Amino acid sequence: MSGNHLPLFNWQPPVKIIAFPASKQIGKARHVASLFMNKTTERAQQSYWEQIEKGFSQKLHKLGLSDAEITKELEAFAALVQKEVDILCHKEGVQK
Repeated sequence: MSGNHLPLFNWQPPVKIIAFPASKQIGKARHVASLFMNKTTERAQQSYWEQIEKGFSQKLHKLGLSDAEITKELEAFAALVQKEVDILCHKEGVQK
């Protein structure tokens, strides 16, 4: 019997993709916050944010995250972006 036919040699460990947590994506959050703040109207800001949410959600869905996990990650990223917007507003002395 050849060693290649043993079940041990055909075993594959389960695959689990661990996405980089949204709450740690500070560079991306700063970039999004900066572009968000450069939008001249509230409508433009809302449209931009919807694009960000849609793209982020699609990316996480492709990685195999559940809807609940995607929602959790989106909320964490939104909180991080809001924090960066607050920092930008403080630096520029802008009222939200």
